[in-house]
Amino acid sequence: MHFTRGQYHGYKNIGLKPAKILMWVTPAGGEQFFAEVGQPVNLPLNEEERNLLGVINPADLEKAIALASTKYDLQFQQ
Repeated sequence: MHFTRGQYHGYKNIGLKPAKILMWVTPAGGEQFFAEVGQPVNLPLNEEERNLLGVINPADLEKAIALASTKYDLQFQQ
């Protein structure tokens, strides 16, 4: 897929296994957002670890959104 600047897009894994995504971010630098807010997943995962992947701490989400909008000029729409 190709997303132009300002185009709305999203990604959701509806499968039972962790998903991978390969992306190019241009201009360079925006990919650091994912490195800053993401958490590495070491495979293979046991059942307990898989269940935790869907749990989002609201405070962590708010921090990620604030970082995305202030440092990386990303916008979120509902």
